[in-house]
Amino acid sequence: DSSSSSGSAEKDTVVYGTPTAPAGTFNPALAYMGGDNDIIQLSYASLLETHPDGSVYPYLAEDYAVSDDQLSITFTLRSDALWQDGEAVTVDDVIFTFEAIAKSADDFGKISYVKGAQEFRDGTADSISGITIPDENSVKLELTETYAPILKQLGTYGILPEHIWGEI
Repeated sequence: DSSSSSGSAEKDTVVYGTPTAPAGTFNPALAYMGGDNDIIQLSYASLLETHPDGSVYPYLAEDYAVSDDQLSITFTLRSDALWQDGEAVTVDDVIFTFEAIAKSADDFGKISYVKGAQEFRDGTADSISGITIPDENSVKLELTETYAPILKQLGTYGILPEHIWGEI
């Protein structure tokens, strides 16, 4: 369509090209096609974002802390974070996302170092024991051993709105 390329696109419209057509699986825990992943990166915010130099900074999280022994990470959510439909982003959304990662064949390795992730995946536990809620705006991950990549792997993963994806 030449109208999009001629600059007559509607105000507040984003036109984004992808190298492959999306398959339509716009859930980070399920997507496997490049086109879907491109759209996911535009649609789902993560707890952390990455600077060009590879370092991370808070995004949906207003802060994060790694324990001195590097066996736990605590993310504190921004209190003003909202989904596109106006619903608040909550710690339940973060836990829902991490549980979806644990169920994912492709992404399980990203959460496998969290205590209880394997048991949850195997169906012998109803939740991931190493994920706790210290307060209403914080999520704490307890690891089985130190694993430096986990901060970036889970911190930059797109958080899913449980109030939408939880019923699908």
